[in-house]
Amino acid sequence: MPPQNRIVSINRKAAGRLLLAAFIICAIAIGYLLYWSAQFRIVSTTPSMSAFPAGSPVLFIDFSQPLAHTTLTTSWSPNVNSTYSINGSRLTLNIRSTLAVNKQYHLTVTGVRNQQGNAYGDIAYSFTAQDIQYNDMPVEIQQALLRSQDQGQPPSRNTMIFVGTDALINQGLSALQTEVVKQAVFLFGQSQKKTFNTVTVDASSVQSTPHDPESESTDFGMTCTLNIDGTVYAAMITYHDLTNAELVLKNPATGAQVYDSGDLDSSIL
Repeated sequence: MPPQNRIVSINRKAAGRLLLAAFIICAIAIGYLLYWSAQFRIVSTTPSMSAFPAGSPVLFIDFSQPLAHTTLTTSWSPNVNSTYSINGSRLTLNIRSTLAVNKQYHLTVTGVRNQQGNAYGDIAYSFTAQDIQYNDMPVEIQQALLRSQDQGQPPSRNTMIFVGTDALINQGLSALQTEVVKQAVFLFGQSQKKTFNTVTVDASSVQSTPHDPESESTDFGMTCTLNIDGTVYAAMITYHDLTNAELVLKNPATGAQVYDSGDLDSSIL
């Protein structure tokens, strides 16, 4: 056989081997995809465990297959009041309690089955509730918040959207104290026969007040500006430990006091 023909024959054999290898790889990939798509698994959670808003009223857990309407058991640590519903391949946990910012929660769900009767096994999640602004929440969580308000959820600090409370924490307020401040704003609204919607902390205005070491007072404090549904207040937050706080609101133009929550402890939450 002439050398040129021998080279052509070798190239054809090499090309054939490459095609066979490519076919085998494709067959394996397709087989794996078919196997994976047939598995009963969790596809996603909304919100994600790495960015869970403290104000989220729901947790969506989406599965790869439609779910059976079975009785589920949910367990939270620390305790959280929640209910659940099943729709197609989605499990929805409705969160009835207010989650504390920067606090870690552990959730276990048992009893999930697909419509073929296959059990998923225990679902276990751990996450830290975060102070996430409304505009930074997933769209589905924003919609769930709006629905909860439209459905007449009893007003509480959980029905108000707080923005910028991380600035208070950065200045030394604890997560519990932040929740106490939220409760104080809610009580202010109740005293005015109003239900506030949005409260924004001006991060640039947050300042810790100097503490006189020679003073007998054990109180610490900070000042900031609060925008409550469009009305601006000068706020003073005082506290003597990491579980209590007192909120005083003043008219920034006149300095006249409009509200004093008194000393509130986290036991009210």
